[in-house]
Amino acid sequence: MNRDFIAGSRRLKLQIEVHEGIRYTESDPAVLLEQLSESLPGLDEHRCCGNSEIGSTFFRNGDGDGSTEGARLASANLAHLLEHVVLDLQYRIAGATRCSAVTCGYWEPPSRYDLFVESSNALCAGTSARLGVALMNDHLAGHPAIPLYGLAIRVGRELYERHPWPRGDAELAASLEEPAGRVQEITRHLRERSVVEEVLMTVNFGGGEQYGLAATPFPWRVNR
Repeated sequence: MNRDFIAGSRRLKLQIEVHEGIRYTESDPAVLLEQLSESLPGLDEHRCCGNSEIGSTFFRNGDGDGSTEGARLASANLAHLLEHVVLDLQYRIAGATRCSAVTCGYWEPPSRYDLFVESSNALCAGTSARLGVALMNDHLAGHPAIPLYGLAIRVGRELYERHPWPRGDAELAASLEEPAGRVQEITRHLRERSVVEEVLMTVNFGGGEQYGLAATPFPWRVNR
C-alpha cells in the first residue's frame, strides 16, 4: 500500500475494468492527460511515484511488445490516470487538502484494477469516483459534453455542500450564475452517468426536478 496513507484513514476501494477495445495508440497518456487538464487545470502538475511528475510515470509506446503486453500497459496508464482524476476531484468538490492513492493491477484478467483512494468521507470519495469515471469515459469516446465538465464539477461541489438537501436546475443556475438551459443540459448528462439522481419530494414548491448526489452503487468501469 501507499506509504503516504495516514494510519487509520478511510479509503475508497474502486474496482474498474478497462474495455478491451481501447487501443494503446488511441489512448496515448500524454495526450489524454493534456485533454483532461482542460477540465481539471493543474492535473498535469500532480506528483507521483517518488515525487516524479505524473507525465514521466506513464508507460510509453514501445515499452511492450505491441500486442498483449502493449494492451496491458495501455490499461495500466488509464487506471493510473483515473486515480489522479479522482484525487483531483476530491479537492475540487470537497476542498480535500491531503489525498493519497495507489493502483493495483490483476494478473488475470489484465484489464482489472483496484484503486485505493484516501478520503475524508464516503460521499466525497463516491462523488469524485463517479464523476471521474464519467469524465474519462466521455474523453475516450470524444463525447460532445466534454466542454461542460467545468460546470459539472461546480454542480457537484454545490450539491455536495448542500447535501442532503436537493436542488433544482433553477436554484443551481441562480447560485452558479449560469444560464438555466446550460445547467439543465449538464444535470441531465450527469444523471445519465449516475453522478446525480433525481430526488422525489413530498412537497416541491419550486416545481421541476430536484437533484442530489447519487448514493446508489453502479458499475465502476472505464470503457469507450
